[in-house]
Amino acid sequence: MTYDLFGNFKRSFLFKEGEDEDTKSWVYYKAIFNLDGDHFICQDASSGRNFNSDHQDLEPRNIFLIVSKRDGSVVEEIKIPFEKKVSQVLFDEKGIGMVNNPCIVPYGDRWLLTEPSCDTVYTYSPADGLKPFIVRTPSIQSMSPEIFLFPGVVTDRYCFMQTVKKELNLAMMDTYYRLMRTDLVYDRETKEVSEYVLYNDDFTKEVPIANLVDEIFDLTVFNNDEIAFTWRINTPELVEAYQEGHLKGKLKEIAAGMHEEDNPVIMVAKYKR
Repeated sequence: MTYDLFGNFKRSFLFKEGEDEDTKSWVYYKAIFNLDGDHFICQDASSGRNFNSDHQDLEPRNIFLIVSKRDGSVVEEIKIPFEKKVSQVLFDEKGIGMVNNPCIVPYGDRWLLTEPSCDTVYTYSPADGLKPFIVRTPSIQSMSPEIFLFPGVVTDRYCFMQTVKKELNLAMMDTYYRLMRTDLVYDRETKEVSEYVLYNDDFTKEVPIANLVDEIFDLTVFNNDEIAFTWRINTPELVEAYQEGHLKGKLKEIAAGMHEEDNPVIMVAKYKR
């Protein structure tokens, strides 16, 4: 069901059913984006990720769907080729970890589509269809443990990415992110890939922004003509930084009148002109 910002009901529709009786309730859309006036573009987030005690969803189906806003019917499946569906769930004696990264990322008037079982990240638009954006090596089909690659914020020169390795990060077992993650940036001019740490310059001490690919609740990737991303700064840490004298500039002015129970601050990162 969908509501507007004022709580008014807009529409409702059913998700696509699975391929057989056992999987019907498993297919769900994690990412739903506005494609045009009549359609959404959606990611089936159950494929390769959902599991129960005796079954894992490894059906070789397409995970990107064009869905009608009117009734939720699937108008088109976007077909991305892959050899076989690769499991994105790790079962370990110390716990279970799962890849959670979004597979649809906005990119101007297009979308970046990542099928984790495929070695190519594609761009998609209704006008141009699928076009290769970046190709990874070695192949995901040949790796053990698998290392998945996901894009995030993109600029004219840089593409920020993240790898997720099917290996438990024991220091993060009490969080949403249990697998090993590495933040990378690809320089289109030099053709080099590097690890990066991004800092917020409004802090007088080095305070890193976690990453520019996948940080649930905090990061929203836009990649449009004006905005690269938004980042949520939680109020308690902002008030504490102000009280300790670790802020400067506009953020210091904003924090001066804040209390710990106030709403968080949303930082908007725009492209330089």
